[in-house]
Amino acid sequence: MSYFDFEPLIQDKMPTTGSKVLRSLQNQETPLADLLVREAIQNSLDASLASNADSVTVSFNTSTVPIQDIHDVFPELQHLTSNNQYMLEIRDLGTEGLTGVPHFDGKSNSNFSKLVYDLSNPQEKKDAGGSWGLGKTIYYRVGIGLIVFYSKIQTSKRGVFKERLAACFIEDERKESLYLPNVSSGIAWWGERYEADSNVTQAVENVKKIGDILRKFGVQRFKDGETGTSIMIFGADKSRLDPSLMQVLGDSQEISCDWFRGVEGYLESAIQRWYCIRLNNDRFRSGPKLSAFVNGKRIKNSFPIFQKMQELYNAVDNIENHQVNVIPINIKNAFYKTLSGHVITAKFNMSDLGMLEPDNHRSPYEHIECRKESDENNKVIFAFVRKPGMIINWFDPGWVGDMTTSERGKYIVALFVPNSDNLLHPDIRDYIGADTFEGYLRSTEKSDHSVWHDVYGFNIIKRIRRHVIAKINKLYIEEELLNQNEDHNYAVMRYLAKAFMPEDWGNDARVLPKGSKTPIPNEYRTKNPAVMIDNVSYPQDSNTISVEWSLYWGPTTIKSISMIFEVVSENGIVSKQKWDSEQLLGSYPCWIDSVELSSKKQKSITSKVAPKELPYTYFLNKSYEDIFDTSNDVRFRIEDNVFRIADLDEALSRSIIKGKTLLRVKDHSINFQLNLKWDSVDEK
Repeated sequence: MSYFDFEPLIQDKMPTTGSKVLRSLQNQETPLADLLVREAIQNSLDASLASNADSVTVSFNTSTVPIQDIHDVFPELQHLTSNNQYMLEIRDLGTEGLTGVPHFDGKSNSNFSKLVYDLSNPQEKKDAGGSWGLGKTIYYRVGIGLIVFYSKIQTSKRGVFKERLAACFIEDERKESLYLPNVSSGIAWWGERYEADSNVTQAVENVKKIGDILRKFGVQRFKDGETGTSIMIFGADKSRLDPSLMQVLGDSQEISCDWFRGVEGYLESAIQRWYCIRLNNDRFRSGPKLSAFVNGKRIKNSFPIFQKMQELYNAVDNIENHQVNVIPINIKNAFYKTLSGHVITAKFNMSDLGMLEPDNHRSPYEHIECRKESDENNKVIFAFVRKPGMIINWFDPGWVGDMTTSERGKYIVALFVPNSDNLLHPDIRDYIGADTFEGYLRSTEKSDHSVWHDVYGFNIIKRIRRHVIAKINKLYIEEELLNQNEDHNYAVMRYLAKAFMPEDWGNDARVLPKGSKTPIPNEYRTKNPAVMIDNVSYPQDSNTISVEWSLYWGPTTIKSISMIFEVVSENGIVSKQKWDSEQLLGSYPCWIDSVELSSKKQKSITSKVAPKELPYTYFLNKSYEDIFDTSNDVRFRIEDNVFRIADLDEALSRSIIKGKTLLRVKDHSINFQLNLKWDSVDEK
């Protein structure tokens, strides 16, 4: 009995060969099992039924098929002589199956044709995972190159279902020992004759013949009313799927492979590694949740790091989760709305990640990278994800490389979730042919969906990356500084001074040496006005930092100085007046608490000349009155958080104004800026 008609690929102009197909997916760094899990589940999620509001089920099943059964079905593969072939079946339910015409048609949108016959045709479904069509070539790299595709679909006629089955074989035609030595292209298909006068084939749709073939391979048919797809990979190479069996490059002491159990155990971990956000997540926002199985065992997020990643994703809609920071990332001139997405982040300890007794889980770096934790500070565990819910990449050096680190035993975890439905700027839409940010990101991914990179010159991703890095660094550097004791104030002052001062100043912010005989030691003298950070303290209210500063000026005669504390947002500088008028986020987050004058007249020092330690509220109540000391004719005024000093007498050269500014730092999306302005014209 002949199960199939055989169709070798006949080469023509610009020929496709097996070697070219096998090289098309150029990711050589990611283990094959990870690439396979990423691609297979992504294809299933892309094919999810619109009417399925619950879940998409993807199962990975392993078995052994006798070589004789393979020869019975594929007599052309007599050069395949191994006694038994390890087979990996990837099966989904809750999907539409491989719809469309069951034969090759380059002009159609047939999912069956694209997967089986047109090896480089991409998925065109809106919000689909892939945009290149090359990811599916991973199936042929995993085993000997023999793949059987079986699918059940519902036709356009209500209640009518069809089954279809076909096979494709791809091998490197340059090998010395070939399984199909008479096929020069290295590519062939099995099916039933599509046209009587040619060797072109299409899928088998005879249910009896399909049933006979599936029984040979020990694969179940889909039940009545079910739709889905089964992909059978023959000759799956355990040594290429199980990292513990691979030849380890570099220092083997860094590799950790003993925590999973063979191919099946590694598949379990890979499913969590790449789909932890969508796996069994009833709160997933962009479609049905994912249910996954390996040999009948339901896969859950069993490792705490993957549980935490799902919690971060869900926190975007959970404003009551105070342990997680949800930070908006806004950029201009790219979208209809400036919100590009959110970075969600939290800091965990070993107990949070189940690394202590009684759980004794491994380091999150082992579960993600199969590498042991280094002796250095911990890099940020960072990932980004778009609408289908697959982690695009972990530890992308372009993002993580410029982020802060945490001490051993502490783990900063962060996730960027884009505002996928945000409409692109019209100029960008017209240029790239996509309407939404999701379409933009999809078009920038490589064929294995492993990275986002700007390819159109708009630098959207670069700008987002810069903002994400800045937000994470600001959040955790400030947290680290707040937790330091007084012995570490020097580092605190340098950080705050850097945050306050304009970039072109270059003045160092250090504590004025104790016991200085003059208010301005020589090493701090400067021609123009400048500010030094004298002290930093943290009141019991942990949301506030108290910064004591000194304003001074050098030999240049200055008639007036304005010290302006401002909030910097994505849309520019926000003055106190604008903040109050627009009622933005409560009270203004930066205010002057007190001011005092230390002046130098000839060689004597007169300190704490009035006004002495006047509270900010007093200045506000007197905002349009001058407050001055008659002996030195120094005028102070505060208007909208601007501290003005006018009518400066020449005798006050090198004098110091000391003050204290309070910063509210609960909202880490706020940046502060200090500007000094001065001129030689008296303010009358």
